[in-house]
Amino acid sequence: MFYGGGYDLSYRKSFNADRISSINSLIGGVGGSFYQKTYEDVKRSNIQVININSNLMASLNKGWYTQVRGEVSHIKLNNSSLADFIGFSGRLGYKLNKSIISYAFQSNHKTYIDFENAGKEGKENSHSIYYRSRLKFGGILGLSAKSSFNDLNESSYSYRSNKVSIILDIPFMENINLKVGSYYTENDYRGLEQYYTEKRKDEIIKNMASMTYFDVMPGFDAELSLEDYDRKSNNDIHQYKRKVTSLSLTYVF
Repeated sequence: MFYGGGYDLSYRKSFNADRISSINSLIGGVGGSFYQKTYEDVKRSNIQVININSNLMASLNKGWYTQVRGEVSHIKLNNSSLADFIGFSGRLGYKLNKSIISYAFQSNHKTYIDFENAGKEGKENSHSIYYRSRLKFGGILGLSAKSSFNDLNESSYSYRSNKVSIILDIPFMENINLKVGSYYTENDYRGLEQYYTEKRKDEIIKNMASMTYFDVMPGFDAELSLEDYDRKSNNDIHQYKRKVTSLSLTYVF
């Protein structure tokens, strides 16, 4: 079981792009967030994440748009510094009449503070394709495919991952939104783990459903979510199933 909370702050500003004929609008932003989770398992643990980010979005001619983002995250475990992440990402998309298709890339660099996790340091690079379409009844269908490679210091932690997903957003009444989704992931690891004679291969299936009630109280949104997670692996120590039920309350100001 776990519980937690978080804060998000962001600021956006529109810039005058009249001198550039190919840009219809230009918006820049900066933000920061703080999240905390406390796990009440066999051993109690507390995780804190501090994030600072900046982004720039441009709407281009003929339905094109683009976005770039940079961010820095600092993670603490039980009030001790654990890791620093530096990330950069970009997106290029095209808007059709009732749908959007886009390509995105992301690059992250992980640095761990303590020596025990030095083998997990390294880079993650990914490429993704997204498709979103508005359906006749007002819902939104989302499809995505993602390929990534984690190139870390120890080969047993390095892996290539391929992931596909399908998500359906369904508006229900004026203040209620339903969401269902399925995700399938394959991870192929590059090196051998200790005590195993085969390279690790994982297959992950995740199904989720959530219901969001907007303005359940003035300024507050409530969400109830259910998640079923099934990881299969040829290295049995990594094989498990998990079911998570969570309730969150968000205040927007």
